[in-house]
Amino acid sequence: AKYHLSNLCAIVDVNGLQIDGKTEDVMPTEPLDKKFEAFNWNVLQVDGHDYAAIAEALDQAKTCSDKPTVILA
Repeated sequence: AKYHLSNLCAIVDVNGLQIDGKTEDVMPTEPLDKKFEAFNWNVLQVDGHDYAAIAEALDQAKTCSDKPTVILA
């Protein structure tokens, strides 16, 4: 966010699993949206199984002109 990387978009698969088990049991990541917001990312949340929602989120990411975007799927 410091460098205003508005052309950067990350998609994070939030499926609740890690190699050793559930994230809540191994190393909890929640609230993931608040963590990205703390680093001044534009945060969008979608159903990762809904391709139309992912496409819409990518279109929304293009409209953000002052910071990077993360899509939590």
